[in-house]
Amino acid sequence: MKKFENVILCFPMNKKDGLTKMQASLNEYGLQGWEVVSVVGSDFADIGMRAFLKRDIVPENVSSEAA
Repeated sequence: MKKFENVILCFPMNKKDGLTKMQASLNEYGLQGWEVVSVVGSDFADIGMRAFLKRDIVPENVSSEAA
């Protein structure tokens, strides 16, 4: 069975460049193997947008060629 690790990122949208910074950050995470699962707006404490990401957990005893 596949196993995943998860991360939740919060992006404030109180400046003009909020979406640009969000995109740049998500691209950086993508280069590290993270995949966006969902993005939602959040009114809680004026956080802005929340992005939920996941990536596979590869067991240490499995080589990258076999994965």
